[in-house]
Amino acid sequence: MFISILYTIAALADLLAFLVGVLLLPARVPIHLAGLTVDRLGSPWTLIAFPAVSAFLAIAFFPIALHAKRGRGAALCALSAVGAAFAVVGWVFFGIAAQPAVFGETIAFPYAAVSALPVGFFVAILGGFLFEREKTGRRLGVGLIASGLLSAAVAIGFSCAAVSPRLDWIASVVLVVSVLAALCFAQFSKK
Repeated sequence: MFISILYTIAALADLLAFLVGVLLLPARVPIHLAGLTVDRLGSPWTLIAFPAVSAFLAIAFFPIALHAKRGRGAALCALSAVGAAFAVVGWVFFGIAAQPAVFGETIAFPYAAVSALPVGFFVAILGGFLFEREKTGRRLGVGLIASGLLSAAVAIGFSCAAVSPRLDWIASVVLVVSVLAALCFAQFSKK
């Protein structure tokens, strides 16, 4: 049940952050690419479909998760992964749309969003799944949730700020270091 609560909160926070972000974008943004060349411009509001699907999945399946019997964690984890995939795709497109571009212009690709963002989300989902397991301990679950969400936030920040692609590796370093810190915390804080 914990993973369902976490997923619902994260999906709604993602939708809210996306709505605020869309308000900051120009009226016409790249919405389609041929390779890395902009071949279609459109309203930034078309991008809202991805986090909206994620939030819809979270809200629709939350009552089911509340009444699920023990042992359904894998199904809820899979559902969370599908919702997270929609959120990741939305932020990748947001990272592309945040770059000022005109029709026919080649843009920089948000590598941090493609590499560290999905892994960060899945680490957080894995942390929620482990949090439910009594044998593995709640400390590891909490640590992985925190490291996954931190990594996802750094990846979104790097992608949307259109930081130099040479610095995208920092998002991956944050992911690796935070996961290692979570593992060390869980190992050394055992009673």
